[in-house]
Amino acid sequence: MKLLPGKTFFYIDEMINSIKDGLNGTDGKRPLFELFAGVAHTGCGGGGIDRRNIWKYGTKFQYFQLEDLFGGPPFITGVKEFTEHDYLETTEFLRATKADDKCYCLCEVVRDGQSELGWSLYIHEIQPVSWETMRSAHASMGRMTDDGVVERQTKMCVGEDFW
Repeated sequence: MKLLPGKTFFYIDEMINSIKDGLNGTDGKRPLFELFAGVAHTGCGGGGIDRRNIWKYGTKFQYFQLEDLFGGPPFITGVKEFTEHDYLETTEFLRATKADDKCYCLCEVVRDGQSELGWSLYIHEIQPVSWETMRSAHASMGRMTDDGVVERQTKMCVGEDFW
């Protein structure tokens, strides 16, 4: 986790708005973002199934419907493609209960005309995280001021006590 201001988000809509507003220095490129979110739903897919060799038909994927940390909209869908070797990275979410469905996600945000938000995620890395990990990550992050100075944050959003 790099936890860079302007590239790390705890709210889906703030991440999307930063892209729309051009606040993250994307310059038309697809930068990587760090997102802490809840996993509302997940499932697997890919090529056909051969019981002797499930990897025979190529790339497999797992899709995620992510929500804000306290649940509810906005929702955003992400896809993690994997090969045989990195499949184990995402299997924990298939067994997760609602109590332990929070994640850290390293992703690219891509335009998606078929999604409600108009955006989807291409997930490079995803892992379960605890509230304690998120609190620690947030406490160590700063906020970039207009002068380019990083200030320490004490609240998740201005005027709101997140925890």
